[in-house]
Amino acid sequence: MREGNIRLLVIAGLIVSVSAFVVISLLYILEMPHSHEKMSTVDDSLNITLYPGNGSVEPGGTLPFYFEITNKKTEVIKQINIKMRISYFGQTVYEKEGASIRDYPTGKIIRVYPAETLPLIAPPGDYKAQFYFTPQNLNERYLEYNLHVKPSLYQILLLFLASVVLGFLTINFDENFRYYIIFMRRDFSYYPVWQKFMLFGVFVLAIAAITLALQLEYLSTQFSIIAYLLLVIGIANNLLEYFRLGNPKINYTLSLYAFSLFTFLSTYNGIDQSIGKILATFTATFATFSFINQEKKSQRKILMYLAVLLLLWMIFDILQKTVPLYAIGILFAFLWQLSRKGRINF
Repeated sequence: MREGNIRLLVIAGLIVSVSAFVVISLLYILEMPHSHEKMSTVDDSLNITLYPGNGSVEPGGTLPFYFEITNKKTEVIKQINIKMRISYFGQTVYEKEGASIRDYPTGKIIRVYPAETLPLIAPPGDYKAQFYFTPQNLNERYLEYNLHVKPSLYQILLLFLASVVLGFLTINFDENFRYYIIFMRRDFSYYPVWQKFMLFGVFVLAIAAITLALQLEYLSTQFSIIAYLLLVIGIANNLLEYFRLGNPKINYTLSLYAFSLFTFLSTYNGIDQSIGKILATFTATFATFSFINQEKKSQRKILMYLAVLLLLWMIFDILQKTVPLYAIGILFAFLWQLSRKGRINF
């Protein structure tokens, strides 16, 4: 791709993103604040009432809601576990769980103030706030309401500065910069397998630290788990290289398949379902490209190890009644390779 085309794409992306943000910001600034009535969950043991306040908040501001909890049981409740989840366009962007450890006497109204702040980089829009209450020795209760987030002056200034910086880099994009990028790609291809995984792991871990500093604890947890998997596989490859076990090319392909499997399994305990499945499918596709480019002898060795891995994964999918995502990635990679060789036409 030529330098002029790259500049054109970057400038077009900047114009579209800035325009979209400005339009959305104006719509939410001019829109009247949402009014919310209080919501309650009532039964024979407990009354929980959510007071959402005015229902609107700016990024970096304190969430406006609080709870009133009334114990109807004859005995005192000592603890109530509270889990809060905030989602944006169906995707969880913030999640926190804690315990309210105090006495909840019979018949007394106790107010609970979560005092949570919204991250500074939260985009404007309507969020769904979900709350799960699990009192001691009682079943879980659930409440939800829509949280209206308005854009802040901080976000507008940040977007403006980012646009200026990206615009400056685009205008000054020259051959030296492109040569440096190409050099980095070629140099990276000569790294040992364990170094590749370790470098990616450290890079993702740095992103996790940045998101944590921006109060995006939920996203930080996602990146931390992915970084952990990359580092573990990197260490395993380092041990294989140290003891001179296997072939580096074979180990690289198998490591990619292993990372795809571990990422998929982590969606059941840690990684978001959408993020994990997309990453697992992408990695399986990339691993299959690596497998196709191996020599016939190496492919047979990989299949010996891979058959056991895929069999276990298939059994897991059958038990969980889920779609075998690794199969999608592998099928796509093979079809792509066949189309490149002219054996099939799309």
